[in-house]
Amino acid sequence: MSVEITPKTDAGFLSFKPRVFVASGLDDELSTLIKDLKDEFEVIVQPIEEAQLHTIAQSNPDVVLLAATERCFDLSRKIKDGPIGPFTQVIIVGKPDTIATPEQFCESQADDFIKLPLSCDCLRLKLWAQVRLQQRLRAAVERVWTLNAEIQRINQELEVLAEIRFQEIIEVRDLAIFALAKLAESRDPETGEHLERMRWYSRIIAEELFAGPVRNEDMSPRFAEEIFRSAPLHDIGKVGIPDSILLKPGRLTPQEFEVMKQHTIIGYQALQEALKKNPAGSFLARAAEIARSHHERFDGTGYPDGLAGKSIPLAARVVTVADVFDALTSPRVYKKAIDPHFAKSIILREAGTQFDPEIVAAFERRWKDICAVGEPYWRQIPEERLERSFAEFKGIVGQSFTTETVLLTRQAVPC
Repeated sequence: MSVEITPKTDAGFLSFKPRVFVASGLDDELSTLIKDLKDEFEVIVQPIEEAQLHTIAQSNPDVVLLAATERCFDLSRKIKDGPIGPFTQVIIVGKPDTIATPEQFCESQADDFIKLPLSCDCLRLKLWAQVRLQQRLRAAVERVWTLNAEIQRINQELEVLAEIRFQEIIEVRDLAIFALAKLAESRDPETGEHLERMRWYSRIIAEELFAGPVRNEDMSPRFAEEIFRSAPLHDIGKVGIPDSILLKPGRLTPQEFEVMKQHTIIGYQALQEALKKNPAGSFLARAAEIARSHHERFDGTGYPDGLAGKSIPLAARVVTVADVFDALTSPRVYKKAIDPHFAKSIILREAGTQFDPEIVAAFERRWKDICAVGEPYWRQIPEERLERSFAEFKGIVGQSFTTETVLLTRQAVPC
């Protein structure tokens, strides 16, 4: 008695017509059985001797039926190892005397073995069971892919949020640093936007130094960024200098100048103490070395330690050029602003004495960028506070430009 089998299609499951690839033997029972199932399955039949992996893959079957022959085990393994293997069920069909050894069957990676003879209904049940299993597997994999895509999307959003938060933290930190630096600068009402300009001058020089033809010292890719963030703290130690000295409009006495020099030590010690509280704030180490050494001279006659040449921290050598250039081109109560091109000539002439020649060369190569930063400020300087004649500075051109020289200190370089 024939039994009518109708597969269930819960929520549309298996509502399609599964594709079955049959690699049959000559005059075998499998070819006969499969003909009665063509109403329920899309059937592709090919002799197993002619069946090739690429033709099976091109048909993209849901189930592959292989007649049990010497070739079927190798073909089954190739199917399961190939690109369609994870989503294709392989069934070997044969008589009991054709059943392979357990080792051969395991190596073939086939999903099932059906013994002949069997009824058409039995084959139908086996096929639908494998199709259902295959579809559930495919649904599970698609679910994993969907979840993985969702996880990747969430991770990307978290990375964006983390970057935003990180930038916010950096910005808050920079604001705190700049506010602290401005606190020291605010005691001198004439310094204007000195910190902003000199930090940009420093960054431009540092970028060129990093990218330039000569780089004998270790510089990380973040070197310019570190200088940009820490340079505004170079004069933080001036908060410890009495107003009677810091704001004195006339020349300083030798004793007063010795007190003024201490701002380098005061700033260094304050930043070092802050660094001890939070070693992760590595930018403070850079700020500390700049605060201490930005008045050192390349020829060894600077202060506070009398360092010379490359023994002066690189960051301090960079900031020194930027700081002096901005001081030269800015008016003060004790001097007029010097024409920027003349100020540039002073910087170039002092290469090897006050300044590191390599840094001066970097400064010169980026002169257009230096001017782009400074020109908006230079155009605002009142005519009466701008020195366009070089006559007043002939004495400077003919002698060494030292911060210890009282005349030049009060005319050009802040103490």
